[in-house]
Amino acid sequence: LWGILYGILAAMAVYNFFLFLSLHDRAYLYLVGFIAAFSLLSLSTDGRGSRYLWPSHPEARAIITVLGLGLTMAFLLLFSMAFLQTKTRTPRLHKVLTALLVLALAGLFLLPIDHGRVTAMLELVFAILGVICIIAAGLVTWRQGYHPARYFVIGQAAPYLLGIVAMAA
Repeated sequence: LWGILYGILAAMAVYNFFLFLSLHDRAYLYLVGFIAAFSLLSLSTDGRGSRYLWPSHPEARAIITVLGLGLTMAFLLLFSMAFLQTKTRTPRLHKVLTALLVLALAGLFLLPIDHGRVTAMLELVFAILGVICIIAAGLVTWRQGYHPARYFVIGQAAPYLLGIVAMAA
């Protein structure tokens, strides 16, 4: 079952990479980075990475989890800014998203020093703030009449809403 999940993620990454090559739209390349980083994050959090990819380095799990979280957030921010065209559509939110991107990447430079202790908390805070700002940017661009933002907002908000409902049940 897990092999199917990672196979689907790999197929999505390859498909979006070919879309990038044919359309030359950077949003697809950022999406490939997001899928790869999310796959790394998933492998580290569900333990399969420790079991199959780095079994002789159990201490790597914490570091790879933080690295995966930081890279996932960075690529999600890059994809969101490119897809929603925030630089022209929402310049103020674009600056906020860019600042979060810089902070998320800067936080990763602490990783070799603290081995994920402080960095994990920082990356988690940046991820929460980033998701809120990304959804806000999607809502603003949708309200401005940018129709693809509707699907973006639904795609971004649905997993979080489902998680809240599942936790409440």
